[in-house]
Amino acid sequence: MIDREYIGLTSAIRDFREARRRAAIESLLATVSGNSQELLSFEDISKTVSLRGVVRRTLENIPLDSIVGSVGRYDDFNRRFLPRRDSDESRWARVKM
Repeated sequence: MIDREYIGLTSAIRDFREARRRAAIESLLATVSGNSQELLSFEDISKTVSLRGVVRRTLENIPLDSIVGSVGRYDDFNRRFLPRRDSDESRWARVKM
């Protein structure tokens, strides 16, 4: 009998590898088209943009396509939040499981 945890791990690794494949294709297309797939660093942007005004403290659904940066780990993913490094496979699999 096959262990469910093993099946889950195998599925998670397969999903990661598919996501990496898609990320590699998107990176190539971005290079050819000149469109950046990089997430921006919040720290870098906040240094150049004056953040003032009213801060709303509410929960909102934000479409993934609208997100262009991140506070942390912005260099680990592209703008569609696909993994950019093969070394993230085990972490990706653990999170999925």
